[in-house]
Amino acid sequence: MISQYFKNKRTIKILLPEKYDVNKSYPVIYTLDGFELFPIASSYVNFLTKYGVIPNCIIVGIYHNNRNYETMPNYGSDIRIPVTEFLEGSANLKNHLLEEVIPIIKKEYTVSGFNVIIGHSNTATFVNEIISKNENNFNGYIAITPDLLKKQTDYLEKYLSEKQLKRTYYFVSSGLKDDKYRLESGIVLDTVFQKSKNTNFKGLHKIYNAGHLDLVPKSLNDALMFIFSDYKNYDDFNDKVLNSKFSISDYIDEKSILINNIYGINYNLNEEDFYYLLNLVLEKR
Repeated sequence: MISQYFKNKRTIKILLPEKYDVNKSYPVIYTLDGFELFPIASSYVNFLTKYGVIPNCIIVGIYHNNRNYETMPNYGSDIRIPVTEFLEGSANLKNHLLEEVIPIIKKEYTVSGFNVIIGHSNTATFVNEIISKNENNFNGYIAITPDLLKKQTDYLEKYLSEKQLKRTYYFVSSGLKDDKYRLESGIVLDTVFQKSKNTNFKGLHKIYNAGHLDLVPKSLNDALMFIFSDYKNYDDFNDKVLNSKFSISDYIDEKSILINNIYGINYNLNEEDFYYLLNLVLEKR
């Protein structure tokens, strides 16, 4: 595709679910750093969907022609641009993604409206910065070892305290063997997550015994499961089943409605989950 923002030809790759059905809707996972993240994300998603851990998803890889220009974080090198705004190249990447790539995917495929974005290193910082942009179109954010200034984390904290969000999930991973400033950024974000009282926001920071590169495979699986943590989540069942007026039929209907409201997909209880819930009922009642 030709981008009006970069004025050049751009490459994106699209992986559809194995049994893609135009009569069904699918969440979409967008990976920045396509050369690195698209193959591994595709592999992880393939196995997680195969075993029913997450729903079937469309995966889109964004490939950079000049990564340094397109993803350079704003550390104040240009005094004319506040550090809470994108530099020129990253601003073009944001516009390319939001105004060119996403509309094409929405037009060509049956999407559910639940979008996830994944970034590593510079593009992880990009992921963090796109959250607070009003035109952003994502529900799930995965930032693998971002590097942020205090003004940027303060801005995110203020944004979360003031903004009425749709259901939003934000996963951050840090490595003990990585650059100390990146680890510090993750720890600060963890504090922001803990302090947030926004009921529609779920944030999680995890630290791994990993360096800059191996943090990707070590944390991506956890990240994807967190983003879809409300898919087939029956953690509240043990408490609700003790209510004398409890109806398992109503419970399943409520879960189906919740999954549809969050992820935009229809969900029917499978056999394994049915027997799991049935055994809990027998144990409790």
